[in-house]
Amino acid sequence: MVDDRDALRDLGERLDGPLADEADNVVKAGLLSVRAEVYRLLGELGMAAAASRLALAHAESAQDEQSMVIAQAELAHVLRLRGDWMEADRLFQRAVDSEVPAAVRSVVHENAGRSAFDQGRHMEALDHFARAIRLGAADDSDLVERIGVCLEAVYIHVLRDGWGPYPRRSEEILVPLSGRNADDDGAGEDEAAEAVASPEPDAFDEATAERPVVPKRD
Repeated sequence: MVDDRDALRDLGERLDGPLADEADNVVKAGLLSVRAEVYRLLGELGMAAAASRLALAHAESAQDEQSMVIAQAELAHVLRLRGDWMEADRLFQRAVDSEVPAAVRSVVHENAGRSAFDQGRHMEALDHFARAIRLGAADDSDLVERIGVCLEAVYIHVLRDGWGPYPRRSEEILVPLSGRNADDDGAGEDEAAEAVASPEPDAFDEATAERPVVPKRD
């Protein structure tokens, strides 16, 4: 919610000068990500998507992983608001699979959880929200409050609509539907068996900088 739209729009316009003068791709990617956020908050999602795609291009040119993750997450956030969940989820997944600080991945998981919630994937949403809490700072009360609101919304919808589909594995999200063919279902039995034998770790056994993996009790 934006109280002063004019002030926010003025902030976006004031980025014109720094963007025109800046030559460093990492800095440029950061400025474009800010501009994308401004457009998103103003509800101008087409402009926000364009700015975030340009931010991602500059970040990729610099091969700066954190800048790429921030741009991916901002673009995914915009796409989620537009209802383009397939591309949004692929970008979120690429971002959370990256080697960036835990605090950055925490924010990405939070927004990926909202995307899963929008699609009725309530178990997947809970997994993302749990990861967001685990990866976030212990004293981040704002994060705890936001996740608390998200959890309340999940449980309300679960009572009404049920839990929805089982959580997807990373590879299921990253492979576009256009990359699958009619033979996948019949030829994927070995892969499915391998996935069962080596399941994806859930939010409660993911290593963080503060704590190693804690094995589950038998």
